[in-house]
Amino acid sequence: MPLQRIDPSFPVDDYAVPEKARTGCVQTAQPGVLAFRDVVRAAYGGGVGGIVRPCTDGAESEHFEGRAWDWPMSATDPAEASRVEALLAELLAPDARGQAHAMFRRAGLRYLIWNRRLWSVRNKNWVAYDSPPHPSPHTDHVHFSFGWPGALAQTSLYAALGVKAERTPVAVELAEATGPVAVAVVALAVMSGVGLGMLVAWRL
Repeated sequence: MPLQRIDPSFPVDDYAVPEKARTGCVQTAQPGVLAFRDVVRAAYGGGVGGIVRPCTDGAESEHFEGRAWDWPMSATDPAEASRVEALLAELLAPDARGQAHAMFRRAGLRYLIWNRRLWSVRNKNWVAYDSPPHPSPHTDHVHFSFGWPGALAQTSLYAALGVKAERTPVAVELAEATGPVAVAVVALAVMSGVGLGMLVAWRL
């Protein structure tokens, strides 16, 4: 898989910040999420799925900011489930230097949901994610949530893949607030996460 092209001698990024689900309404898929989607599908197949969701659609979600991806795969299809498990194992494995969850951190991910289980930067372990109380058991797709550094392609995976990093969310649309105060709120939310991800300037 292309993820393995990253030289393990380079430092691994910090874990993404476990912030609230969203702070605004950004109705555009962010570059890191698009790149992650494309490299996963190239290696493991599966459908395009969804990144952006209307900001009026249910509870708070990173989909409102273009920094989550739903990969359509079925937990009841043995072949698809096997491919999902292979990817999750690759993301959560230590690298050659023993750095924990190396690819998960390089991708700037915050949490994963799949087949009634959740893995997050808070727990660093799989925990139950049942429906109810949650609206979906995620048996027909995998949910990938990104911190802002990963979503903006500022972490080391995207540098290795040659993806251009952005400093602020692409095509910000403030659907819930307008004016200078709203702009300041979005800028502050982004800046609070940017410093925790490593902007890597090298290429492989």
